[in-house]
Amino acid sequence: MSCAFFFRILIGITYGYLYSHIKSDLSDTWKFFLHAKDQIGIFQEHPLSFFTYDIIDHHIYSGSLTKDLFKQDQSFFNDLHDILFIRVVILFNFLSGNRYYANVILFNIWTIWGSINMGKWLLNYLPSNKRIIIFFLFLFPSFLFWNCGVHRDGLAFWVLSTILLSTHNLLSKDYSLISIWRSLFLFIQIVFLLVFKIYWVILLVPFLTLFYFVEKRKLKNSILIFSLFTVGGILFFALSIYFPNSFKLSEKLAEKQYAFLSEVHGTIKLQLPYLTSSILSYFAILPSSLRNLILTPSFKDWFSSVGILALFGQAFFWSFILLALVFPKRNWKSIINTPVVVFFLFFSLSNMLLIGITIPYLSALIRYIVNFQTFILIILGYIIDWYKIADLRIFKNININKFAKK
Repeated sequence: MSCAFFFRILIGITYGYLYSHIKSDLSDTWKFFLHAKDQIGIFQEHPLSFFTYDIIDHHIYSGSLTKDLFKQDQSFFNDLHDILFIRVVILFNFLSGNRYYANVILFNIWTIWGSINMGKWLLNYLPSNKRIIIFFLFLFPSFLFWNCGVHRDGLAFWVLSTILLSTHNLLSKDYSLISIWRSLFLFIQIVFLLVFKIYWVILLVPFLTLFYFVEKRKLKNSILIFSLFTVGGILFFALSIYFPNSFKLSEKLAEKQYAFLSEVHGTIKLQLPYLTSSILSYFAILPSSLRNLILTPSFKDWFSSVGILALFGQAFFWSFILLALVFPKRNWKSIINTPVVVFFLFFSLSNMLLIGITIPYLSALIRYIVNFQTFILIILGYIIDWYKIADLRIFKNININKFAKK
């Protein structure tokens, strides 16, 4: 575990160094650090104001929190994730003496528990996949690069993994007073994730509820059940155009995409048509979004710093898909129908598709999909028959069997 932690620190420092020397003008991690450095005086001189400034006293915003929930511009709720994360960085600066790379250490002492909690949760359902889980959650460079730098993504992953483990612990214990506290803690975590990744929560809550329903009742045909549920979700999304203005999801998602297309979030912009509130525009944009998800980065982007990172992650991802197709386990059909596998696939693919239709910049696209690619890689590693690969002549002298052992 100590080696994995030091590796996280190394990756986190590399992330900060690259974005300070190569892309400092577009780097959120350094913007957060500098904003926190400017505001640390509020914490030192007026501790009470530190917890209310820009949070309770948000008079510059108009409308209610309900109306602001999906709003992109002049939205208190949309800005809240930056406000809260800057508060976290201020606390780090107070402890580290305003040293960015010391903050990286403090940040990873906290967020490594995201990988630990996710590993614990997965091992409850995939105990024979231990080595694959450890590799991807603690040693996979693409996953670590985007989660170990001082940024919201690492914090959001920690919250997500804590929600999954807390839900498992809550449902596996008998009802008691402790369960009430666990339920309250779980609710707080969901609200916290709602602030940082609202669309994660929109997809997580129904899919996770369905997962435990299927798991507890030991229902068969998990793929069919999740597929029908997803079709229902798509119909709900399409019909949201008739909901009150605050909850017209297709319209709000189009606004989110427009905000990304109108602002600069990276140096490499991808081709992506504009969405409208019409559900037909979502079908029209699918070819472009799938192209960006599947074929990104293009050859002309390979030699940029972000392009190299994206190329490595994509090559690894598609290599595992190929291995799963060529060397599947004999019981691969039963594996992919396992509730936890189906949950991860539907939750991850839904998020990736949502990201594909809204994010037009390469660095943001890769950063947002990396967690879900990692989940799918863990599933693919479970499906691949590593013994078959080890039996190939070219691998006779390589101990690849370790991936197949507990």
